[in-house]
Amino acid sequence: MWRVWGIAALLSLVVVGSFAQEVGALVVRDAAVVERVDAQGATVALLVGTLWNEGDTPVTDVVLYADLFDVDGAVVGEGFGFIVNTCGEALLDAVLFPQAQARVALKLDLLDAEAQVSSFAFYPEANPSDAVREAIPLHPAVTQVSSEEVVAVEWLSADALRYGVGCDEQLFTRHTWHSYTLSDGRDETLAAHPNAAFLTPSMISRAAINRTTQTLQDDPTHIERSFLTFAPNGTRMVWQTDIHTLFTGERDGTFRREVHRYLHQYSLKGFIWSPLNNFLAYYFGAFGDDVRYITASSDGTLISNVITANPLSRTVPSMTYDGRRVVIGATFDGVSGFYWQDARTPERELLFAFDTLQNNFPAPAYFRKNSSTRYLYFVLPDAEAGALLSCYHVEARTLHTLAPLPLRLRNDERAWSWLAPDGSTLALAAKGRSGGLWLVDLRAFDECQ
Repeated sequence: MWRVWGIAALLSLVVVGSFAQEVGALVVRDAAVVERVDAQGATVALLVGTLWNEGDTPVTDVVLYADLFDVDGAVVGEGFGFIVNTCGEALLDAVLFPQAQARVALKLDLLDAEAQVSSFAFYPEANPSDAVREAIPLHPAVTQVSSEEVVAVEWLSADALRYGVGCDEQLFTRHTWHSYTLSDGRDETLAAHPNAAFLTPSMISRAAINRTTQTLQDDPTHIERSFLTFAPNGTRMVWQTDIHTLFTGERDGTFRREVHRYLHQYSLKGFIWSPLNNFLAYYFGAFGDDVRYITASSDGTLISNVITANPLSRTVPSMTYDGRRVVIGATFDGVSGFYWQDARTPERELLFAFDTLQNNFPAPAYFRKNSSTRYLYFVLPDAEAGALLSCYHVEARTLHTLAPLPLRLRNDERAWSWLAPDGSTLALAAKGRSGGLWLVDLRAFDECQ
């Protein structure tokens, strides 16, 4: 969570930094002191801003120092930090190319907790880099919508969507939301997500989202880690408590239903929704970890087995519309690949073999065209292209490679995909150094029409 810190007369200065080597000029703009609630619920003060490389040489190993001054010019604190992603995680190996910008965050150390900060002075250091900006050609069926770190997409129709820029582990209200129209390419920044209107004190109180389980006292920071999400086609919402128990309820906070308890040792990473308002909740810690999951309905009914009874996946799973089958990436009987897995029994079926199974790539996107035609769209890592889009025709039991994708994921980065309601377009988003949002016109391919 980011919010302006409650101290007096904050000024945003533009300061040219000094370098470890003479490679150009780094400039910090739009600086402000904010508070951030971290994953443990602790509040830390940060100095954040935008760092520009106004020189003609790429730089790396960027470190930033800062002095904080009161209104009389006396030093009242200092800061130390790095280039960061939208979640505030340091990108120590980031390359800042000429005329490019990056987010920066500095942890602050105030000499006096009551100090009145009036201005800042930045002292960036960096080393020159011989990196070359990679120009990734786009397939004719792929259109880039944004180059920011896009972490959420909501389809409104086959021709319109909303997308959110920010940190995937933060509440949706902390994202910067845009509306985008495919037919004319119109992109507009929204003042807020429409569902933010439902986050009233009365709703939060009725749903007990901020309730501390052990003390029964309210803590306003709980909602920031609740993963509160609204069903895309209904009036229900889903969230986790302070000990990760999963609940659903009406968007006014009524008809609260427990879905699953005993989840305190697992890290929720997100939800995947079906058109029937069933959802898959998936859990993992870091890159390379196995993924645990459950499927449930928005009314609070658990569809799958409990989380410990479901076979582990090495990829983020997806599910059929009814939530009774999931697609997982795993190894059984020595064969690695993607499997249909029954959500309540040990029954499974190999779809196709695949050796490189990663939990930071998008879950397969499932589309049921009619009662006898089903497709699964896979974004798969590829050693040469970086990523490939493939389609699996379930009834024909055939896998088709459709196109290379402009996705370049490092191990600490993630990507997601979402299908348009009519299955005509796939939205692909990524966070990290090469984040963005791309749309793939699936009608451009002969297969999986």
